[in-house]
Amino acid sequence: MTTPRYARHDSLRDVTVVVLAGGRATRLASLGSPLPKAMLPIGNQPYIGYLAAHYLRLGATAVRVAAGHRGEAITAYFDTGPWQGSPVVVDVSDPQGTGYDLVRTARAVRTSRVLLVMGDIVVDFDPLALAAHFAAHPALCTLVVSDRSPQNQGALAVRADGLLLASDEAGPDATGYPGTVGARKSSTGAALIDRAALAAVELRTGASMERDLFPRWISSGQMDTFDIGEAFFWDYGTPERYRFIAERPDRVLRLYGPASPGTPIPRQGAPLEPDPSAEGRR
Repeated sequence: MTTPRYARHDSLRDVTVVVLAGGRATRLASLGSPLPKAMLPIGNQPYIGYLAAHYLRLGATAVRVAAGHRGEAITAYFDTGPWQGSPVVVDVSDPQGTGYDLVRTARAVRTSRVLLVMGDIVVDFDPLALAAHFAAHPALCTLVVSDRSPQNQGALAVRADGLLLASDEAGPDATGYPGTVGARKSSTGAALIDRAALAAVELRTGASMERDLFPRWISSGQMDTFDIGEAFFWDYGTPERYRFIAERPDRVLRLYGPASPGTPIPRQGAPLEPDPSAEGRR
């Protein structure tokens, strides 16, 4: 399947990027690193630096990092060098669930839209095309979906027009939205969300996105998808998967540009494909 093409906005104006980076990285313990996952180096720079610089170059109003385990390292990174004075804010607190952390962080946001991304996932999608899609297909949340996944392969039931009908990750009591399933897709963890929808959610310790946030939007017919097909998507949550991407910094550089704010860097090259040998370790 080819990667779908979309129209694009010219910037991420009125968008705050929220990076979830609070996990304890227990599966990466064998690496022996004192750093949180988002600070693990790819090339000679932490991955979160590539993310933040990329979205600021695209015109995002701000980047807010929801940090937790060893989050002080993330704060220290953005307090130095070219990041001083940049609109990057690091919120360090004990992780209380992905849904809780997202809603808590979004309450400090003043833009009308929140772009959610994961601090340990490399994914080839165009945020400007996502913004244009969000404007053209009104919904409370538009989830970036893929044909490939290391963990939740085919967990999402999607209608032919892109509306998300149900999620296998929502739990047995979740109510979907009626309709005919056109395809099964997988979540990349990235989503563009109406901030008002997040503001309406009650903070509850332990809340997850998949079980507590997404089901309410799905059941109301207000959760859309943005399909990247077979485009590159890499969760580096295990030592093998981290080593794969750490040894290929050119892939991250081609997607995001340098890990420092500055002159816009155009997206380059052909679609990035994973190493087939690494695919077998999923």
